[in-house]
Amino acid sequence: QGLDTPAINNKQKIDQDLRETQYIVEIDNRLGTIVSTRSSTRNIIEAAKSFVDDDNIAQYYFSIGSDPDYVSNLSDGASTYIRGPNGSSLHFWVSSSLELQTSTYLFDTLGKPHTINGKNYKLIKSTVTVTGATTGFSVNVPLYFLKAV
Repeated sequence: QGLDTPAINNKQKIDQDLRETQYIVEIDNRLGTIVSTRSSTRNIIEAAKSFVDDDNIAQYYFSIGSDPDYVSNLSDGASTYIRGPNGSSLHFWVSSSLELQTSTYLFDTLGKPHTINGKNYKLIKSTVTVTGATTGFSVNVPLYFLKAV
């Protein structure tokens, strides 16, 4: 997070009104959960859900200081893809739900057939929405769940 502009040197501090210190992450709870990037295939570290609404959309709130596995400050002048002043960084993985791992029901209900290199799969397209609590800026990240058939 930051100001992606060559007009302002990346060594400049970002205005505090533009620095994200909290993020809201939303995902379809039937399909997956948010996990720490410290997770491994043997040890999944699942984030605590803040709320699951009546449409089964799970919301997670992450804050600098209280959620260091997910949110951190970027150093001023740090080498990033952001050309101007840096703010903070949000990092997480998505783990598929137990139902997706053990059943084809949601793939049959929500998905469609898909072929990759001659192999048949069932595909569910979804998104993860990330919103900065300070600025309100949000981005929808495409998310694809595949199951071999």
